[in-house]
Amino acid sequence: MAVGDLWEVRDIQEFLGQQVINVYHYVQLTDPDIGSEAAIAAELNTQFYANVASMVTAIQDVALTHVRLESAQFGSFTAFDVVSNGDNGQVSGDALPSFAAWAFRLNRESRVVRNGSKRVGGVPESYQVNGLATSAAITAMGPYITGLTAILSFDSIPVWQPVILRVPPDGSLPTVWSAIADVGFGTVTSQNSRKIGRGA
Repeated sequence: MAVGDLWEVRDIQEFLGQQVINVYHYVQLTDPDIGSEAAIAAELNTQFYANVASMVTAIQDVALTHVRLESAQFGSFTAFDVVSNGDNGQVSGDALPSFAAWAFRLNRESRVVRNGSKRVGGVPESYQVNGLATSAAITAMGPYITGLTAILSFDSIPVWQPVILRVPPDGSLPTVWSAIADVGFGTVTSQNSRKIGRGA
């Protein structure tokens, strides 16, 4: 592992019979004394869970389940880790359809990439009114927004910085990225690929 390595974390979820995947990217800031490549990937999953995955459940319905986390370094066949999760959303009551999602905008620090976004599924019906988040929802999403820009550490040493990554369409390894300046919440939107008759 080396400074500048790029990493991906996939948060695999299930909601109303459909799979939901949120993908996050990080650049490595330091070379931590953790052990093997697999051990480093496992530590990334641990820190990601503590700072991001465990926070997003505050704005998700109980019908949504976080199944597992998958971390991997781009370009490596051995730097990866898969860990079961099992957490459910924390909000009881009815939920919006599976294609509805909270919309977050990841504002770039550099113009080398476009601004990024996150679409978070499992929107509780009680947390929105006509597509607008309630004050309770705004409060609940605060820790998740903080987590989206949080530098993940090991033994108090900053190791992984969240970034907006340009992933080449030809399948080659990504090299272009920007740090995230800040995160803004938009509104309730849709994931069209989850609508019946759309997508694969």
